[in-house]
Order: sequence, then C-alpha cells, then structure tokens
Amino acid sequence: MVVQSIYLNKDNVSKESWLNLINYVCKYNGYFRNFKIVVEIFNNKIKYYLVTKYKVAPTINSIDDFLIKEEDINIVIDYEKAKPLVLDIDKNAVELFDISKLKHNRELRYIIINVTPLFNKRLFKTYMFFNNNNNNYIRRRFLMASPTYLLSIDFSNNKRFSYEKKNKYLNLEKILPLLTNDNKGIFCVDSFPYLGKEMYLNYKDYDFFKHSLIIGSSGSGKSKLISLLVKNITLNTDDYKVVIIDPHASIEKDIGGLSKTRVIDFLNDKVDLFTSNSTNIVIKNELMLSVFKNLMKDGYNLKLERVLRYTIYLLLTKQDFSFSNIRKVLLDLEYRNNLVRELTPYLNDTVISFFLTEFNDLKTNYYNESISPIISFIDEMLVFSTFDKFDESVIDAIDKSDLTIFSLDRSALGDKIVKTISSLVMEEILESAIEDKLNKKLLLVVDEVSLLENPIMERLLSESRKFGISLVLAEQYFGQISKKLQQSIFANVINYYSFRLSRSDAIILKDVLEVKFARNVVDDDKINLFTNLNNREVVVRVSKDEKVLPVFKAKTTDFEAVPLLRDKVKIFTKIKDISNNVKLNLSNYTDKKLKDILVTLSNSRKRHGDKYE
Repeated sequence: MVVQSIYLNKDNVSKESWLNLINYVCKYNGYFRNFKIVVEIFNNKIKYYLVTKYKVAPTINSIDDFLIKEEDINIVIDYEKAKPLVLDIDKNAVELFDISKLKHNRELRYIIINVTPLFNKRLFKTYMFFNNNNNNYIRRRFLMASPTYLLSIDFSNNKRFSYEKKNKYLNLEKILPLLTNDNKGIFCVDSFPYLGKEMYLNYKDYDFFKHSLIIGSSGSGKSKLISLLVKNITLNTDDYKVVIIDPHASIEKDIGGLSKTRVIDFLNDKVDLFTSNSTNIVIKNELMLSVFKNLMKDGYNLKLERVLRYTIYLLLTKQDFSFSNIRKVLLDLEYRNNLVRELTPYLNDTVISFFLTEFNDLKTNYYNESISPIISFIDEMLVFSTFDKFDESVIDAIDKSDLTIFSLDRSALGDKIVKTISSLVMEEILESAIEDKLNKKLLLVVDEVSLLENPIMERLLSESRKFGISLVLAEQYFGQISKKLQQSIFANVINYYSFRLSRSDAIILKDVLEVKFARNVVDDDKINLFTNLNNREVVVRVSKDEKVLPVFKAKTTDFEAVPLLRDKVKIFTKIKDISNNVKLNLSNYTDKKLKDILVTLSNSRKRHGDKYE
C-alpha cells in the first residue's frame, strides 16, 4: 500500500470537498478496492494521510483544496479492542478530541476511515484510537453514514490546532525540463507537487559558466557545494581550467587529491607573483596601481600614487618587477640612476623627467607622504619569502593543471598577506586574459569575498566574460561586502546559490531574485524561504540558453571527498626525522597506533604515571 500525506490549501476545507476527494480516489483506485483516510492528532497538530493501492497524483484538477505527496512511512498502531458505538452526531475531530479529554480523561490520537467503493455507493468503517497512557491504544469502532464531518475542521476558529501546509511552493514549471532522474547531479530537487518525486539537476543542464554567487551562514553547505561543483567539472570535462582561491585552506581537504590538481599554499609551494613580460605595460601598470591602492587604503594619496606609477612603469620596462626592486628604486640612488640610464632609449621624456627632478623633490620634502608608506608596506610583505622571484609563474602553474588551488591559511600567513597574494593572483589572471594568454576557459572560484575584495575582482565581474573567465564568489553575509561590489554583483551575477541566510540578507535577495510562489504569499513567507533552510538546503536561481529561470529549492547531493594527503606525508616525515635524531627503530612500534608513537616520541610532554600532558 502507498502512504501519502494530504496537505490542505486553506484553513477550512468543506465536507463537500472531502467527499469529492473520496469519490475521486474511489474511481482512481477502482471499485471494491479499499483505501483508508487516516487522521493523526499529536501535540496539537493534525495530519491527514491517504493509504491506497495506487499512488494518487499530487494535484487533482477538479479539487483545489488538497495537495497529495507520497511519504516513506508505515502507519502501524498497537491497540486493544473495545465495544463498537453508534455515532450519528455532527462533530469534527477537534470536537471529539476535546470531549474524550474532558469526559473520559483520554486523548484521541488517530481516526482511521476505511472506504469501500460499491459502484455508486460507499461503505465506511470508522475507527478511533484513544491513548491509554501505556504506549498502547484503545480502539473503538463507530457506525455512521458518512464520516466527512470528522475531517472538515475550520482551523481559523480552532487556533489551538495546526495542520500540514504545502500551498507555499515555488513555481517549477520552467525548471522541470532541466531535471532528470540521474542522481549524479549536484542538486536534488523536490519537484512536488508537479512530479511528486525527487529529481536532479546537473551542472551541464544549465548555464553553469556564468558569474555566480554562493552565499550562506557558516556550516550551511557553501564549501561542499564549491567542492561538488568543481569536482564534477574537473572530472567530466576538458574544456575548462578551474582556479580556487581559498583563504581557509579547507577545500584542499575535499578535492585537493583529484588528479591533475596543484595545491599552492605559499608555505610549502611557491610561484612567481610578479610576471613582468607583459606586452602592454600601460595595462599592467594600471592593474598594479589598483592593487596597491586597495592594499594601502589608509596611507594612499596622490603623491604616493605618482611615485608608484613611475616606479612600477620603470621596472615593467626593465621586465624585473618585484616588491624588493620597488624598494631598491626608492632607496638606492645608484640603482635608480643606472636603471634610468639603461632604459632611456625605451622611456618617454615624462618618465625620465620625473626621476631626474620631481622624484628628488618628493623624497626630500614629502618623504612621509610619498615614500615612507610604500617602504613600510613592502617591508611588511618581504618578511615572507612568498614575494621573492621564482621560475614558475601563476599562469604557468594554472596551465599545467586542470585544477589549481591557492590554499592560503589565514592563521599562518595573516589576513594582509592572504589579501595581497589573492590580489596579485587575480591581477595575473586578468592581465593574461586581456592579452589572450589563457589556453582554455577559466572558472575562478573566490571564497570569503569580503576578506579578499579588491578592484580586480570588480573588473573581472564586469569584463572577464568576454575573455573566457567566469567567477564563482562565496560569502557568509552579503552585508559584509562593500556597496560598490554589491552593485557589481547585482549587475553581473546570473547564478545564485543561497544557503541559510540572515534576515537582513534574505530581505535583499528575495527582491534581487524575484522570488515567486505558485500561490499568493506575504513578504515574510519569501524571507522565511531563505532563513529557515536546513544544512545543505539551498535556494537556486540559474539560467538556461541565456534566459534567467525562476528560483527553486533544492538540496546538494552527497559528496565524497578526495583529500590532499600532504598532511599524512608530513606526519610520517616528522616521525622519520625524530627517529633518526634519537636513533630509534620504528619497527619496534609496528603494533602501536600512530597517536601512541607520536606521544612516545614527543619531547615536549611530561609524563605523569601512565598519562601524558
């Protein structure tokens, strides 16, 4: 037998509507084939179920008061029989509940109505189950002509009780053609009440290569969606390169072990962030200036910008740009003069004139404004060898891999270093795109947008699609993003994946995404759609064939991690190093767990009895 929930579309469903439903099911299932209508009353909530031979369609054209949904439950009641009674009074389930509670000190928990279709007649057998406080029920059979008045409850006048509602569902008519039965998709979509079953959406079935925003509170499922989407793209297509900038260094634990994947953390693996062989120095100069302006917000001024502009131009002409060389130009007179002299045939008069006259005046009279902030910033950066020159560039590393993860551990590098690295990576990508140096389309995923926000990101949003780059931005709270970048997101982002939101963010996105339900609802219903999501549940808006589709609700499918094994290698390397230092034979520990070995080898713990601190 099939068990289906009966959802009511309004507070007061009439006896006539219930009778119409019964007649419909009689014809649908066939004559002489019994079915049941079950009423469950628990914790002041009333649920209706339909138990039939064949599944009834979710919607019934001639009856608008009900929605029917299949449930994976089995209704079994242990009971003791009692004498049958004749009940021929006009009372509904709520009224009978109150009577049994007040007069007999017992609760009515279930009503089961057995219906037998006999051509144009219906035979009803009605049973009521009362709780006897022993995890068992007393069953009373009631003889009555028609039980429809038991089912008809005016909930608007019975505020103590509530009922199951499904009338606030999103309109999926335009989404249905994209859905399949293939459970390898990235989203599981509840297609109720259109199809009445779970369907799936794969990234290939919509325009995934559009600018996208993944937003939601911590732990709601953002990172897993990033990993799920990237894993599917990386394993199933050769048409795209994927780059991830991850300031939490967490995504490598999900997909860092995929084949043809490079994880660069700038602690164990480094690349050159200062490729200087740009064919368009003007573009490179402007991009680098925008990076500096964003990173040096407090101390940035027009005099400082003028010094930076010509210094960067000079080093780009030499094709030897780096933070350390900027420092040398500003502080080393001999190096600066030799550089200007060497590059004079390639420099215009304005640049030469600046270094021969204006630069000295700025350094002498406005050092604290024009020079000192640059030196302070560079000295802070040069503490890390990350900003040295290396043989391999960012673009070289991306070209060699299908997936490149810049895994930037904030706790190890600090927020400012992480922001600087990510800005330079984005600058290298944009510059290469402008100069048509990318061999494939590139999907750039940026986590923690508010932390890594920079002008390059805005340019990528507005310009990069024509260069074959698409952005996927991820953030916890939309309000943490600057107003300027918010406007750029609204103007350029097409695909939205919204996990559980704060109320303030929900108020913003409900209007941006133009949430529309199949039936009329109030604004709070739209807000609750975003704020009441469970973990992994997501409100999605995508496009297909350049046409934006209505939002729908889904759940991310199960994800199997392919972690980077670097941490395990480090552990065993450390064990080997320690064993060499203390001349310890690890073969003596073959029967011990790794944790026990590390405890034994540790020289930073004090022993107390048989325990270690």
